[in-house]
Amino acid sequence: MPEDHHVRSALAFARQCERPSLLIHCQAGVSRSPAIALAIFPDWLASGREEEVVRELMQVALPCTPNTLVVKLSDKVRGCEGRLTSALQKEI
Repeated sequence: MPEDHHVRSALAFARQCERPSLLIHCQAGVSRSPAIALAIFPDWLASGREEEVVRELMQVALPCTPNTLVVKLSDKVRGCEGRLTSALQKEI
């Protein structure tokens, strides 16, 4: 099961990477990796752009169903008060 430390680790790694050259993948590429992408992109772009990030991801990564637990953990870790989870719920 995903935990806070998994999201924190992904964010720490992404903060060290030169943007935008970062490959995010998981076994199937439709659940965990899109959820981690949703955690990373608002972190890179600044808070408040969660809806934009979710819309963009859903257009370029079809079909995907971001793992909701990872998205909720991302909101918690980033202190986003549920904005990413809310944006995702509007799109799916």
